Amino acid sequence: MSRIDVTNFPKFGSMTGGSGLTGIFADNTLTGYAQSTVGFAGVDLRESPQAVDKIIVSSADNGWDASGASGGQVQFRLFGKKGGGTPVNPYDGVLLGRAGPIRDINQVIDHAIYSTDWATKWDFIWIVLEAPVWTVLSGFKLFAPVVPQIGAARTILRRRSDSSQPIAKNGCGIPGMRFLFELTQPAAVVPIIKIEIEHMAWATGMSNILSCGCYLFHRSAPDLAALASASYRELDVSGRNLSADTHYERHEPRDAVQLDVGFHEIIPNLNSNTYQANTDWYTNVLVEYGRGLNKGLIDIDPGAVVVNL
Repeated sequence: MSRIDVTNFPKFGSMTGGSGLTGIFADNTLTGYAQSTVGFAGVDLRESPQAVDKIIVSSADNGWDASGASGGQVQFRLFGKKGGGTPVNPYDGVLLGRAGPIRDINQVIDHAIYSTDWATKWDFIWIVLEAPVWTVLSGFKLFAPVVPQIGAARTILRRRSDSSQPIAKNGCGIPGMRFLFELTQPAAVVPIIKIEIEHMAWATGMSNILSCGCYLFHRSAPDLAALASASYRELDVSGRNLSADTHYERHEPRDAVQLDVGFHEIIPNLNSNTYQANTDWYTNVLVEYGRGLNKGLIDIDPGAVVVNL
């Protein structure tokens, strides 16, 4: 991970109660809150615009809503903005990522929200928190994308996702399991991904059996700037049926592919739908109390060759 130091950048948002925005960004137990079911907090990066991989936010010891009650639905949204003035509306920007709903609990936990756009450098980045009573944060950490350069040595890339990302009916990339890397020589590449998915009947009230698909996508380009607009190709595909009673299922896409010199991205894409309804967000990537059950490995070996039989 590559954390961006935002100490000297101006902060903005509505969560000014308690220790306010200073407390949220202080890396300790201080909290800032808004006496509203919607609160937001962010960083003004105009002095040095940044590309973003993810933000990790932290709750207070009385939950995300400061009520002391548990079980309420909590959601997160990540926004970015280029140009213009400081956002005064929590939704005045480009939606980059979302997480939840999750159930609120009365302890300090972290939750990650990943950006679907790893290439754009943003002037403003912020998190919108939606909760049943008030909205409170005790931490805000910003991370940049990491693009390791792979040479002659066999290298294994590892990643874990800690975001309860909702899944669209027609499919969406899962940036928490996105791998970016550069090859300086051709290599055999073996991606191994594990993603747990959760039936959201407790939040949506919809208990039908869902058809859940998973595609593993790859794209490449000679330079990093071109990679962001390159086309994907399919590596692997899997399918599951998920019912409200079984609660959760698992996708484990994996493949082996020979890749050339250049920049590469490998990312899973999930979908979830039922013929009985035509709506998004019936399932989420499963996260329990801030800890993701979702891991990925990319085994890169320049000394190996993939043989297609």
